[in-house]
Amino acid sequence: MIHDIVIIGAGLSGLSAARHLVTKGPGVLILEKSRGVSGRAATRRVDLPDGTYQGVDHGAQFFTARDPLFRKQLNEWLLREICFEWATGFHTWGGSCLYPSERQWESPRYACRQGMSALGNDLASGLRVERNFHVGSVVKNREHWIIYPRDSDSGNPIHARALFCSAPVPQSLELLGKYLSEEQRWNLGRIAYGRCLAVMTLFDGMPITPDWKGIQVRDPGSILSWIAWDSSKRGQKSPRESIVLHASPKFSAQERIITIEGKERALHEMI
Repeated sequence: MIHDIVIIGAGLSGLSAARHLVTKGPGVLILEKSRGVSGRAATRRVDLPDGTYQGVDHGAQFFTARDPLFRKQLNEWLLREICFEWATGFHTWGGSCLYPSERQWESPRYACRQGMSALGNDLASGLRVERNFHVGSVVKNREHWIIYPRDSDSGNPIHARALFCSAPVPQSLELLGKYLSEEQRWNLGRIAYGRCLAVMTLFDGMPITPDWKGIQVRDPGSILSWIAWDSSKRGQKSPRESIVLHASPKFSAQERIITIEGKERALHEMI
């Protein structure tokens, strides 16, 4: 079987492209290496001792909507309660002080009660997504593309007349770089990525209710770049208080063992 279009990656960009393409008529198959969809709009399910679980966003923390087309999608999500306006601005940490949100940077930031992965889950509804298919290589012959899995356990090769790759640039270049021009490879190679260590912490309770929902760290010497009061997104449904910390790109890139005590100390310094 030869599919009309195969999309590599079930992140928000790949899913959005698929939803647009299926309205034009061709059949679309999405290949995703993970068990779930939504890519970096990731929500981790944390099991609790009482047998329940709590969702914690460890990837993208929120989103904004400025483009008219995306605002149309946002309005639909708001109407269906997929997302809500979480905050208009965030506190900042600089030097040794915590500063309130600056008015010139304030604009609506949106999040999801069920976690940011709710965006991808909604976009994937009705689409053909083959999960746990880790693409290992891609070959183009005269007539179509052949997409091979990384290992035989992932499935059989997939054939497609057209291919759309929404994977991050380094992965896309590894798969398709030989089919691009030198200029195309150079332009894509200019896109830089930074690592980010994420720490999810859950508490039975907090002695105070923070007056912030997120803190952007602007201290160049800090190991942290972001702190989110994640449970503030969940409303009354949150069984435990949760805080998410993102380490700075520089710190995240270092090969080291991070102790729990170090995380707690960093959190204490920030709040």
